[in-house]
Amino acid sequence: MIVFCTNINERLSGNKQIVSIYLSLGKQCWTSCLIASEFDQKMILNIVLYISYYNHFMVYLNQIVIIVIIIKSYGSERMLKLLTTFRVVYETRNFSRTAELLFLSQPAVSNQVKQLERELGVTLFERNGRKEMKPTKQADLLYERALVLLEDWQETQQQLLDEQNEEEVCRIVASHTFAVYLLPKLLKFLLPKYPKVNFVVSYANSHHALDQIAKHEADFGFIEKPLETTGVQRFSLMEDELVIAGDPDSQLWLVRESTSGVFHYTQRYFEEKNIHGKKMLIKSNEIIAALLKEGVGCSILSKRATPENVPMKSLDYHRNFYLIQRTHLVSESLQSIAKEILIYNEFYKKTVEKNKRDFNS
Repeated sequence: MIVFCTNINERLSGNKQIVSIYLSLGKQCWTSCLIASEFDQKMILNIVLYISYYNHFMVYLNQIVIIVIIIKSYGSERMLKLLTTFRVVYETRNFSRTAELLFLSQPAVSNQVKQLERELGVTLFERNGRKEMKPTKQADLLYERALVLLEDWQETQQQLLDEQNEEEVCRIVASHTFAVYLLPKLLKFLLPKYPKVNFVVSYANSHHALDQIAKHEADFGFIEKPLETTGVQRFSLMEDELVIAGDPDSQLWLVRESTSGVFHYTQRYFEEKNIHGKKMLIKSNEIIAALLKEGVGCSILSKRATPENVPMKSLDYHRNFYLIQRTHLVSESLQSIAKEILIYNEFYKKTVEKNKRDFNS
């Protein structure tokens, strides 16, 4: 120890100002540690000088302390409650709406956000007036971390239930076309491989599906547009062909909403052909297909979704479906399912190519 401190002293010789500043601090720190052995003042000073010379060590130590405090708080029921409230406030930007969703009073929501700000020592929301709220950069960072922390806790709870019930949940959200025409075959492929997994399926348009994945409300999503956002991975899947289906002489166009996967192609076609006819907004492929079967209107939709006996014309519009998933999949089963989905996709594409070759030969 004496040789060690002497070497440090040689490296820091000449720093008289630092010596005078840290001398008393060194005495207090060493005394407070309740060390029984008596070291001379010079050795104490050299140790303190070493820490000051490598001041980044103190920054690193401070970060460790903060992490320990957060981990300790995260383990408590109170911190989980505060993070849950923060998550909903961040997503809704509204205390009243958060109170409704969490069955709390508005003052309770406000108090919990203030408690969390005091706990972390940061401001999470800038409040302009009574209703307008803007999250700070610290809130953006905490939101990403909170999603992971809360999911880890939910995953832990789920694993405990799985150990008891021997069953795990996999939540899938898919766009309309994929959900109806491709997902059933994919599930037929997955179900025998995962007998202890309970698959929960819902459908939504591409934007809403992405939002559910980003908010950890679903594990896997299948969309019709190359959308992306923070914390979400995207993989290109099989191709889809779009056609004009229905009465070719009709002036009535049946169109999907702007957030649907086919809307972009519909608008593109209208612009290319300078079409300004009457449009009927319909938020369901199934309703559009039913109207087309009745001879009502025409529409741009997936070739897969076009009913039999309904006339259609090729547009040479091709798009891809996409798999989206969180970048942080805790469960080993979910990680395995993600790999199997991509394996199935390759199998599907090879089968389609083979069928094409057989048809053309």
